[in-house]
Amino acid sequence: MNTGVDTQVGPRRVLRLPAVHRSALVHLWVVLTMVASVSCTGRNQLPQEDDTAGDPLPLAQWIVGQWQITAENGTGPQLTISIDSATATTLDGHVMRFMSGNMGVGPREFQPFTGNARPDESIELTIEMVDAQPSTRIQLELHRTTTDLEVRSFCLGTQDMTANDRVWIARRPS
Repeated sequence: MNTGVDTQVGPRRVLRLPAVHRSALVHLWVVLTMVASVSCTGRNQLPQEDDTAGDPLPLAQWIVGQWQITAENGTGPQLTISIDSATATTLDGHVMRFMSGNMGVGPREFQPFTGNARPDESIELTIEMVDAQPSTRIQLELHRTTTDLEVRSFCLGTQDMTANDRVWIARRPS
């Protein structure tokens, strides 16, 4: 339905709307602009990292599940653990897989472990083998990042696996 008047302006044809329609169009444009500006600066805005930093899922809920611990360059031992339960200060779990070179050690060779959770979003845990020799102890200190656990300390027996700036990361299996 065309209620305007076609007018030739130079080489173009232009549709001129009556004043009433122009006024309604201007009002509609103003309303839509106001709605857009409110929604773009208000609640519909995508959360920024700083906006969500104050209220992430509590560590005790977030940490439960499987974690694969590997060197960032893909070399060295591979450890998969399962955090079965956690509170604000402790966590319990077990080893699911341990591979070093071409040798694997079955999960039954390891005792279930208990770790400590700290207020700074980090955890410490010690994993003992069934034979409980100090040379077979695994000690880890992990710190929560936005998606993974940063391995701050990883000792396999007396060997520091983080020596020489070797970077380890704990990720959820894909």
